[in-house]
Amino acid sequence: MKSCKIAILESFQGLKTLARYLFYFKPLKDISGIKIDYFDLSNHNFDKLEKISYFNSIKDELISTSIKLSNINSIKFEEYDYVIIAELDFLRSPSFRKRIEKSTFNKFIILDVSDSVLVDRIFFNKNILVYFKREYLKFKIKPLSLEKIFSSYLPYDSLLGNLKSRLLTFQAYNYYKLVPLPFTFFNIPNFTPSKTKKYTVFFAGSLYLSSFKGIFPGPGFFIAKAIRLRNYKERLQISDFMKQIKNSYLSISSMILPKMSYFDYLTKLSESLCSISHFGASFDTFRFWETMYAGTALITKKPMTVIPKEPVEGKHCFYFNNLKEMKNIVYYLIEDENEAIKMGLRAREFVLKYHSPEARAKYTLEKIKELTP
Repeated sequence: MKSCKIAILESFQGLKTLARYLFYFKPLKDISGIKIDYFDLSNHNFDKLEKISYFNSIKDELISTSIKLSNINSIKFEEYDYVIIAELDFLRSPSFRKRIEKSTFNKFIILDVSDSVLVDRIFFNKNILVYFKREYLKFKIKPLSLEKIFSSYLPYDSLLGNLKSRLLTFQAYNYYKLVPLPFTFFNIPNFTPSKTKKYTVFFAGSLYLSSFKGIFPGPGFFIAKAIRLRNYKERLQISDFMKQIKNSYLSISSMILPKMSYFDYLTKLSESLCSISHFGASFDTFRFWETMYAGTALITKKPMTVIPKEPVEGKHCFYFNNLKEMKNIVYYLIEDENEAIKMGLRAREFVLKYHSPEARAKYTLEKIKELTP
């Protein structure tokens, strides 16, 4: 793709805005020949970003690179090679959706980094060229019953409650234009992993029930609620286990660690022999990628989503299916520090090569080119 002009339709309203920008769009615009117009179509401002203290510097960059708009109709899609819809909230607007569906322009791209495993029905419109999906499940989707996939996560989901959404998701999983696009990591300038290990095992994440109860309305309501509550209970058990481990580092907060810069957070992570990553509101987590980026041995719940060039178990990380397995892995790595250190170094080298923001940008362009008629 020698030259390309792309419009990105975005909404500035918090951490996922920053993640989309730093994970996908900033490295995309740094590729030679790519021209990007970055549109802010929301009624939000940057106030929510200001609360994320260690990403404050990104705010000015977002302001300087964005075009503030209040009406999608003012954008001339035909002036672009591709239009990326980065915020799924826009699709809840009937007028927005209608313009996309009725447009003569047929190179719209959906970037779905939502926590839902379901696919928005606009996927099937002829104008949608590619649908990138963060929560792209590894498992074969059956048309009538997602409970068989999430049997331990869905104690009270209704078979009929999301039947239409499940049927659509089943169809999408059998269609070529659904493409997995996992998270990556925030590549912080001047960050170098620590060469000394002060902590045995690291675990940080939200343990506040309110963080797991906030459910968006619409398709996937019951699925998301069940997944979050189950993960909350398992995180509590991990927290209790951490308190039994000598020299462990435990932070019961969200990723935005209070009174700590992101650089310091990564440093503490890199000073740990190993780190436990567990599912949160969904299956693809920040901690999964941050741990390997920090050069720390990763112990993670076995991924349920598709990861192109997935880390190799036993070489780049350890997977666990239950808490007993997780505990045994922790004990093993504490006992064999050299193996933990070597694994962390291998993992960092691996993600810098295959899973950096720059690698995600190249992968995205390759898939777009591949699916363009």
